[in-house]
Amino acid sequence: GATLVNGGTLGGSGTLASPVTVGPAGTFSPGPNGLGSFTINNTLTLQGTTFIEVNKDVMASDIIHGVTKLTIGGTLVVTNLGTTPLAGGDAFTIFATPITSYSGSFAAIVPAPGPGLS
Repeated sequence: GATLVNGGTLGGSGTLASPVTVGPAGTFSPGPNGLGSFTINNTLTLQGTTFIEVNKDVMASDIIHGVTKLTIGGTLVVTNLGTTPLAGGDAFTIFATPITSYSGSFAAIVPAPGPGLS
């Protein structure tokens, strides 16, 4: 059946084959304390808070694999584990292919990336 996270956290690493919805009071935090990956071989709907860790020193990030249809919403919280500050032009892949369709956008990115950055 479907996985609904609301008032809790879906985190760590692993694989789910069911559709996943992170509700408005839910949290999604892929990867174990540090960079990691999570696989969802189905649809993913984000409405709550999504925590993503990046490391500018090695240009790597947490990554979510397998998502076929992605609906984005809620808040994205980005933590840089590296010593080099993030800057314009930096790019990190958070969602790997095979996404066939996506919609929406994060309502907020924390910390705010600055003018002209997303």
